[in-house]
Amino acid sequence: MLWKEVLCMNPGLLKTLSIAATAIGMGADLVLSIVKDKKMDAKIEQKVLEALAKKGI
Repeated sequence: MLWKEVLCMNPGLLKTLSIAATAIGMGADLVLSIVKDKKMDAKIEQKVLEALAKKGI
């Protein structure tokens, strides 16, 4: 009930909170994407090294 009263008294707060939540979500998505890319790069490098080791290069 307290949140309803606060948001009714200050409608700009709701807009600010929604923009902040969107920005945080986008930032988290970007960080997760970077981490996944780094993990994939490490897997690719490992597979390449394994393949080269099998060929004796």
